[in-house]
Parts: sequence; C-alpha cells; structure tokens
Amino acid sequence: ASVFIGLDVARDPGSGVTVLSRAPPSQSAADEFASAVTAALRLPGGRVNTPAVTDDPVLAGFHGTGVRLRLGDTTDTGDTARFRDPAWADEVARGIYRAIGDTYGS
Repeated sequence: ASVFIGLDVARDPGSGVTVLSRAPPSQSAADEFASAVTAALRLPGGRVNTPAVTDDPVLAGFHGTGVRLRLGDTTDTGDTARFRDPAWADEVARGIYRAIGDTYGS
C-alpha cells in the first residue's frame, strides 16, 4: 500500500476530528496529506481540529504515507451524535477521497 488511513475514536482526547501524522522524523508527504484531509473535512456543522503529530505504533510501522483520523471523543455528546449520523459518515468518507484526489490525482 502507498497510503494508510486509520480511523478511530477515543475517550477524552478532545472533541471533533483530528488528523494525526507520525512523529518526527516525519515525512513531508504525510504532513501534506494530513493537511489535505483536514481541509477536505472542514464542512459546516462539524469540528475539525488542527492536524497533530502522534507516536502511534501502527503509523510508525507503516513505511508509506499514513495518517490516523481520530473521529472524536466517545464521552462527548456532540461527537457521539455525529457517530450515529449516516450523512456525517458520508461527509467523512467523501473528505478522505477528496484529499486523496487532491494529493495524488494530479
């Protein structure tokens, strides 16, 4: 695989979607892709945080471009309402595909 995209939810990381890329030494391609995903997910009604860096072992073990999307906090009522909304899930999926197209489609 050339690109890895992980999706997860967590308890108490903060509400909203956060795109995480691997910790330094980070590849500029991963940072560019994280920024593209973040931009593509900034839609009305949602909360998308600034991209962040993680020392996630799955990302560290992947040798291509990789990001993790932390989709929200399982204890936040706004996030859990979005988790149940099929339209929100479609928006997230379309945002991911747009970011792939913007980053790799040219």
